[in-house]
Amino acid sequence: AAIDKCQIRIKYDSRTSSQEIVERVVDPYGLVLKEKSWYLIAYCHLREEVRVFRPERILEMEVLDTRFSPPTDFCLQTFFDSSWNIEQGELVNVKLRFLPHIAQAVKKAKYHPAGVYTDMSDGSVLYEITVKGLWEISRWALSFGPGVEVLEPDTLRGQVKDMLVRACEIYTKSPAKNWICW
Repeated sequence: AAIDKCQIRIKYDSRTSSQEIVERVVDPYGLVLKEKSWYLIAYCHLREEVRVFRPERILEMEVLDTRFSPPTDFCLQTFFDSSWNIEQGELVNVKLRFLPHIAQAVKKAKYHPAGVYTDMSDGSVLYEITVKGLWEISRWALSFGPGVEVLEPDTLRGQVKDMLVRACEIYTKSPAKNWICW
């Protein structure tokens, strides 16, 4: 369908809306492999924007006779350029400070080609990047535990703080009474 520029009708398990299964017509621009998973990039006529779909969530698909022409300014190869991984959304400037004990290891890893690292006088590293959306980068920042501090934006700082507070609540509750000890 993507090669022949034919629209498709799909029943899609969105897993995020109250209406789990959503039928929509999309213009399939192509498939992309990112981080060991395939993604369909398509213009969604229901949402009236280019969206990212997981093929394994497509429950039914019908190739339609209706043809489409992708926008001349759309490029599948650069679609994810400002994404941390696959997330789409508003561009957001992010600043993180990696503490001295992990700073150089983070700097050597080169997590994203657009990231800029600045060595600080206290041995920490300032990491700056502009990404689409905050969900994926918040999970990445959390993976460093107490080795990172989110400096900007305040929205991301608050999200990470809230997730850490919720995690602390889990670990400070009294242990389950019916645990089996080996």
